Amino acid sequence: MSLYTMNLKQIRDDVLARVGTDHEITSLQIDRFINEGKTKIEAAILDKVVNFFPSTENLTFTANDISKPLTLSWTNISIIQADDGLGNGYKTLTKAKLDRVLDTNNQSDEYCLWGTTLYLTKKDVARSVRIFGYITPVELVNNNDIPQFDALLHPLMVTWAHGCMLEAIDESYSNGGIKKNEFYKDLENILPVVVGYDSTTVTSLI
Repeated sequence: MSLYTMNLKQIRDDVLARVGTDHEITSLQIDRFINEGKTKIEAAILDKVVNFFPSTENLTFTANDISKPLTLSWTNISIIQADDGLGNGYKTLTKAKLDRVLDTNNQSDEYCLWGTTLYLTKKDVARSVRIFGYITPVELVNNNDIPQFDALLHPLMVTWAHGCMLEAIDESYSNGGIKKNEFYKDLENILPVVVGYDSTTVTSLI
């Protein structure tokens, strides 16, 4: 099993090296198979450790702006900070109810998460906002995209996509099933090692 980091192209090339090119399956279909395996790995990780994939998001609020949509799929948010550009640097915001945050008379530095939208108390200055927490990773799309979990698990995406390819090319559900069973067995064996790398615990603000 490979111990080096694999990007999407390397994973795809590894899959093709196993099944050859005598088929009509497109690269987009192969990438879908790869991302299926990736999603299963991430779901297994998050089932064990919710706070596993750290990330940050930066937003810009113009003067009098009160809301912005979040672009990442957050599982837990630990800190939200804002810098009003007046020389005080970033200040950690306090979570509050939506009606309080929407109150135009409220001058406190507060926020509310409403679905996937971040609301801040109204200010007459522009603010730079940064969010720290844990996310559900996005799909691999570009050739250089790399999964956010440990390289020990990267070859499992090859195994899963290989099984899907066998099913799609020859309708060989038996052989495809063997590869998928191999995927689940390897995932079960490797997962305890990988999730043990991150013992971080934070308090969710969601």
